Amino acid sequence: MSKIHINRLIAFLKFKRISNPAEVTRAHLSQYQQSVEASTLAKTTQKDVLGCAILFFRYLCDYRYLAGNPALVIEPARKGRSLPRPILTAEEFRPIFDSSKTISALASGFARRRDAVRVLGT
Repeated sequence: MSKIHINRLIAFLKFKRISNPAEVTRAHLSQYQQSVEASTLAKTTQKDVLGCAILFFRYLCDYRYLAGNPALVIEPARKGRSLPRPILTAEEFRPIFDSSKTISALASGFARRRDAVRVLGT
């Protein structure tokens, strides 16, 4: 568990005027999940933040600090996938693309010659 993520949860609970984990309800954690998902955090970070909340309340239940687990309402999103960053601009890509056409044409010429040599060699 990340201390930063737990501190985020604690700050949310303080904002809701909750000082004891036993006072946390499923409604509170549902609101917490909505606030995390509405934030500008990356999807993977959101998943980590919510996962820490789930583990924190699971820990409290496992060691009998809480009778029931209010975090059962949280359904962490699947890990998001981001698109790859563009490495080349369109202007940088054009010469490479044009040269690949040339290389492709040369390669097909070599393949034709290779095939011709095979036919002649047999």
